[in-house]
Amino acid sequence: MRDLDLTSLRLFIAVCEARSFSRVAADETIVVSAISKRLTQLEETVGAKLLVRGKTGVKPTPAGETLLQHAYELREKIGKMEQDMSEHAEFVRGKVRLFAAGTAVAEFLPDDLASFLIVSAHQHIHVDVEEHQSAQVVFGVRRGVAQLGICWDAVDCEGLQTREYRRDQLGIVMQKGHPLARRRQIAIRETAEFDHIAAGYSAAFRAVLERSDPGLERSMRYRAIVTSFDAGIRLAHAGLGIALASKQIVRNFRRSSEVAFVPLSDPWAQRQFVLCALDFDALTPAARLLLEHLSPLVKQRATVRRECA
Repeated sequence: MRDLDLTSLRLFIAVCEARSFSRVAADETIVVSAISKRLTQLEETVGAKLLVRGKTGVKPTPAGETLLQHAYELREKIGKMEQDMSEHAEFVRGKVRLFAAGTAVAEFLPDDLASFLIVSAHQHIHVDVEEHQSAQVVFGVRRGVAQLGICWDAVDCEGLQTREYRRDQLGIVMQKGHPLARRRQIAIRETAEFDHIAAGYSAAFRAVLERSDPGLERSMRYRAIVTSFDAGIRLAHAGLGIALASKQIVRNFRRSSEVAFVPLSDPWAQRQFVLCALDFDALTPAARLLLEHLSPLVKQRATVRRECA
């Protein structure tokens, strides 16, 4: 048997877990044909068909299942080798792939990342940050596409290890002359009669809202639907309605003095963001250094979350 290619094995694991060539291609920013060519060469190397297409997507053959288990073991051993060899290096080297919720990227991650990368001992560490919704963050970490993730703990983190990262406060933002602008705080249900701008309404937020107040979202009137808090704040500033936003993002808005922010009193509006990984102890040295830097309590014991709701 010829030498196995580690990149092809990594892509094989990803395709088996995602059950899709196109999804892996999007995650890896390569074309589907390149993945297909590598996996065809892998099949030629091992002398067996490894994947088959079914109604639910791509799945491994019996030979593929055998190779998949060996590939998992090899990935773990390579990670351990990197850890052991890092003890002999003057500086830790490596690349860390981090998936993060959009709010974390907009609010606090850039400053936290800058304070990590500016340290001279980290000069050979490169961090690749990708912005996703919290559910996609968890999905990417579970599949091993990202070593670390930052997500809202309202999503299901079952099987992942987590550490607390940061908190934020959700509220509504509007023009200062709006009828609700003088409130000290308000429940989301009390805003239903006013025009809304749907801003940053992720799947996690919709699920939380439906659990806390079934049917409420369907009763709201939306003047506009946008993908980010920042866009929602701009439309609220223009007087088109009220928008959901985090307190920090409103503070960062360049015309923040011209809008009013009222915190939501609903329990879910105090959001907890968490760092997550498959296994903190199995992280590469570079990823482990980043984890410890981002953790507010470095010695906090990682716990396997059965449900982060």
